[in-house]
Amino acid sequence: MRRTVVVSALILMLPALASAQRGGGTRSEATKRSDFGFDSSDSFGRRPAAVSARDLQELDPLAILLDKHKDLKLTDEQTVKLRDMEAKLDSAHRMPFRALDSLNRQMPRGGSGMSDDDAATARTVGTLTRLIIGGVRERYDSVEKDARALLTDDQRKKADDVLGDSHDKLSRIARAGRGPRGG
Repeated sequence: MRRTVVVSALILMLPALASAQRGGGTRSEATKRSDFGFDSSDSFGRRPAAVSARDLQELDPLAILLDKHKDLKLTDEQTVKLRDMEAKLDSAHRMPFRALDSLNRQMPRGGSGMSDDDAATARTVGTLTRLIIGGVRERYDSVEKDARALLTDDQRKKADDVLGDSHDKLSRIARAGRGPRGG
């Protein structure tokens, strides 16, 4: 409960932090960035690729189970219950996902020439990103537990296979804090 309050408070503070820490910049500069978080105008001063809301949405256990409903042989009743759970989860994740994508846009380029302000911004963005990812992971774990309660033993075994890769990816993202690196 306390963690939820802290995360909520931090999310509400994001616009103030962003405007206080980051100045200038034009829209044209923002559009130069590719989907991987790099400035397409040069190859120097690259930023690591940050985890986006879309990356986390792809690891949503309910969406994965619903996508594989035929393989799992879900009944209509199970499918309806999972869809209801998914709608509630989407509603709960709307603001954190928006905040995560906003934070990714605020992350300054790294490198040896990083100013003290940019370094402070990077630390703040990293901390907030880790909190958001941690909250998403906790909700995913919780809804997966609830979803498993709806499944039969055979369906749970198949669900383990279906969800295995997403568990691994989510663990790597959570450990890294800023998501997969590279370019």
